[in-house]
Amino acid sequence: MARDLPRVAPRARASTPKKTTAKAEKAATKRVDDLGTRIAAAVARAVPLIEKGNYPSVAAAATGTPTRTWTEWEARARAGDEPWMSAMLPVDHALAIAETTHVAAIVEPKKDYNGRVDATRIHSRQWMLERSRKARWGPRIELRMKLEEEFRELLTVRLRAELSAGAYEELVRALSKLEDEGELVDGE
Repeated sequence: MARDLPRVAPRARASTPKKTTAKAEKAATKRVDDLGTRIAAAVARAVPLIEKGNYPSVAAAATGTPTRTWTEWEARARAGDEPWMSAMLPVDHALAIAETTHVAAIVEPKKDYNGRVDATRIHSRQWMLERSRKARWGPRIELRMKLEEEFRELLTVRLRAELSAGAYEELVRALSKLEDEGELVDGE
């Protein structure tokens, strides 16, 4: 007469942490070193194109590294992960070379045999800097417009609070007239 007793799972043994062997550590180090070598090789192929002014991801794609892979490498490098951080250092150097090359060509432009400067080349270099290094060389139009708008708003609020309604309206009319006549200069 066999009774149907519920089955009990065998008792789990206390797990002990596996000891890392020197062999396993060596294998892990080799994998990281191999990855670092592969990244460094891809970077080395892309650097000459970056120095000429190409975006790093475009230079990488042109030399056989998928853009998505390159972007992941850049993110890992920014996070401070090795070997990505060390392998991507030449990219920063190449970007600096590209920027200084463009600036030098603007500041000391080459002249033709008649001693004339080709303005088109200067403008193309400026264009490259404005697009590749927006924070430093990009146009400041949007910022200026925003500051002017904030200043006008602040001035309006402050003036309305300080002046009577009639005095405020008179001031606005006078400023509008000056602006229409071109008497208000923007400081440039």
